[in-house]
Amino acid sequence: MGRLVNISIIRLIALCCLLGYSSYGQVGNNNLGHFKGDIPKEKISITVNDSIIIAGGELYYKLYCMVDGNKGLSNFSKVAYVELIGDNNVVLFTHKHRLEKGITYGDFFVPPTVKTGNYKLVAYTKWMKNNPDNSFFKQDINIINPFISEKNVTINADSLQTSQIEIAKTNKQVSAKTEDGINILSDLSTYKNRSKATITINNVLGESNYGNYAISIRKVSSIEAVRKNGSKRTVSKNEPLDSIKFIPEVRGEIISGKVVSKQDGTFVSNKIVALSIPGSNYVYKNVKTDLSGRFYFNVYENYDDNKAIIQVIGDNKERYSIVLDDITFKYNNELEFKNLTLNPNIKDWLIQQSIYDQIENAYHDFKQDSLIIKKPNHLFYGNPTAKYKLDDYTRFPTLRETFVEIIKEAAIREDKDSYKFKVYNYNERTVGFPSFEPLVLFDGVLIQNGNDIIDYDVNKIDEISIVMGIYFYGPSIYNGIIDIKSKKGDFRYKDSKGGMLNFNLSALKSSKKYYMPNYNNNSLGKLDRIPDYRVQLLWLPEMFLNSDKKTVDFYTSDVEGTYEILLDGFTLKGNHVVSKQYIEVNNN
Repeated sequence: MGRLVNISIIRLIALCCLLGYSSYGQVGNNNLGHFKGDIPKEKISITVNDSIIIAGGELYYKLYCMVDGNKGLSNFSKVAYVELIGDNNVVLFTHKHRLEKGITYGDFFVPPTVKTGNYKLVAYTKWMKNNPDNSFFKQDINIINPFISEKNVTINADSLQTSQIEIAKTNKQVSAKTEDGINILSDLSTYKNRSKATITINNVLGESNYGNYAISIRKVSSIEAVRKNGSKRTVSKNEPLDSIKFIPEVRGEIISGKVVSKQDGTFVSNKIVALSIPGSNYVYKNVKTDLSGRFYFNVYENYDDNKAIIQVIGDNKERYSIVLDDITFKYNNELEFKNLTLNPNIKDWLIQQSIYDQIENAYHDFKQDSLIIKKPNHLFYGNPTAKYKLDDYTRFPTLRETFVEIIKEAAIREDKDSYKFKVYNYNERTVGFPSFEPLVLFDGVLIQNGNDIIDYDVNKIDEISIVMGIYFYGPSIYNGIIDIKSKKGDFRYKDSKGGMLNFNLSALKSSKKYYMPNYNNNSLGKLDRIPDYRVQLLWLPEMFLNSDKKTVDFYTSDVEGTYEILLDGFTLKGNHVVSKQYIEVNNN
């Protein structure tokens, strides 16, 4: 039994090793074709707190990346992309998330500059983009902006025949409870303002309902978005793909492109290129281009900077240019935006809700969410041989003097009209690898010419670390490492040099713990003078249910009315579970 291994599992493990090998992080698309049948297709499902958002309000969402077909959460892709798009390809946001066992969540504050209209919430993994039948998730999000008058938004009940979505006040009835193997019980049916409430998640089916869920407690809105008949846009599907065009991000984000000869435009193979994502918590990697001149960087580390640099390493680098792959998702005609009609009967609701949002935003500084701090990256070279905190020493006016007087394991040598760095061997009588230069980094930025930093203000440098000995990193061999860090972690090249590309790189979104007041811990009365007009009493995007019962506490606000408690998520086997309950908030 232990010796029998499915061949598809072997192939999948081999692929993951190829993609995850940190030294190169690349594999050709032709090789990927052999694995296409062994890698599961993925699909995405998203839960939102509401599909009608007023400018000044917030959209919360939770994303589930599932294995298509046999269900279950996917542990394959490690990065997911979420976008909110309007007609004419107006992109309100593009969020990039790290997937933890197929799950992530995020939010978006809708600014008052966003126009009223029908938008699409879109989500995908890069691996999904290879699937012509299910390449992305989409959902309608309707935004109302009471501060901007739009000519293309109808506010007229007589035009309903030509509109495709009407937002109108309705007399919908809320059901007391819906069950899907999970009952939601509240300790009271009616609560006073600013009081503590406790709900119990009662799991009737036991282990079969163990899974990951989101809980949203939000005031029941008296308006709805109702679809009307109208002309339909022709939707064109992507053509089936004969080969894989998008590499799955099985370990982290993939940054890819080509090295091109400036002389004849040909792609250049076997050139070493380096990626730097600068900062105090920098990322540095180097790889070699393949026979097609392509390179792939596999970035699984955390980073905060939105600037990145790719450099060609070696002599004559000015002869080459770097071209990144276009990773913009092309939706073609698959997004159908509806005409939007606002029924005049929503006026009172719209005014009241807008007032609530404006008051809440005015006190935003007192009600901020808490960011969950990312773990700092481990230095790729481990512990240095020596580290010099320059404030612990007498400061010298130049970098060269600093190396002469303080740094014992390295030096700066003047070579004709340039400066070169050197790291000493453990035993200077040992020749070792005399032809190899040290790797020099400044806030994670590769320094290939000492002249670029020789005049840098030494008072801005925080520390210098030295790694002695021969160091193999990716396809490169270095005679030691010199790692210089500034106090602010802000060293950048002001201008692009030959064989260098500066580009913007959006960081992965940080997880949050969403704000909730604690009126039971208000002995000093700090919260008494702060208005509380929340209609979203709780957004709990991560609730892992692994028992028959679980309790959740929250606090009501000053807004009276009926509130919906919505539990939405997926079991470990991939079954979708939805359960609802309703409570009242009033002081009568």
